[in-house]
Amino acid sequence: MGRAATTTRTAAALAALAALAGALTVSGAATAAPKQPRDYALDPPKRGLWATGDAFTLGVQGALELRLPIEDEGTGMVHLRASSLASLGFGEVAGHAEARLMFLTLGATGGYRDAWRTTRAAPGKELSRQARTDLEQGGQATAEVWPFAEGRARLTVPLESLFFVTMHTVRWEDSPAGAYDWFHANVHDGGVLYRADSTLYARSSRFGAFGPTLRFMDMPRDGGRVREVAVGANLVSRVGLFKRDDLLFASLLVRPGDPEFGYSVLRLPIWTIIAYRASFRVW
Repeated sequence: MGRAATTTRTAAALAALAALAGALTVSGAATAAPKQPRDYALDPPKRGLWATGDAFTLGVQGALELRLPIEDEGTGMVHLRASSLASLGFGEVAGHAEARLMFLTLGATGGYRDAWRTTRAAPGKELSRQARTDLEQGGQATAEVWPFAEGRARLTVPLESLFFVTMHTVRWEDSPAGAYDWFHANVHDGGVLYRADSTLYARSSRFGAFGPTLRFMDMPRDGGRVREVAVGANLVSRVGLFKRDDLLFASLLVRPGDPEFGYSVLRLPIWTIIAYRASFRVW
């Protein structure tokens, strides 16, 4: 377990940092291209081999993605991607495959997570934000590594100045019982969980896209199932700091009155992320 954890952690950190550095340092000819709309992230992506680097509130992520069009880019596309992530609480390495035909996308992911700050709830007990802080400060957080896999379906509906997207995911994790999930900011057992995300964007080529979002989850907990609904908003916009194909993404979810939900450092039932992404074409 120790050797596997170290390998996963090192691979996640080095690969993410390398891809991020490459993405942020390549600009060159892209600056001479036609101006990119600020809401371009909602349009079908371009074909080719692309590298992306993300810097977000809790860490960095790097990915290499091959995009193969089906007939043409607007009709459909196959995506093959490898990614690596290193953040405050965990690291991941994963492989992804997606196939899009018009407005429907089907995808699958498999990988390993190295949660180097894992806190757990006792059976039948609550694991509040304050309890997680106490466990970490008391040196009772552990490092755990587990595999995960998921299948998902995404539907997009362009509505002129509006854009609706909904994604449904079935995910399996071999995580410890009652462990805090850094990715979803909640507490659940290992096993199969279901997640549904829906966002209605108001989009503009001058400003980007913004709209309300809703997340529903059904998760294993203490031998049964628990359900969770969080609401918030998403923002997507091109920034243009380093290159033409960059992106700012911000998301906020809240669950008022839930003592377990969210990041303990914020001391509020809030999940939030602010991420900057730079992409460049390799081939």
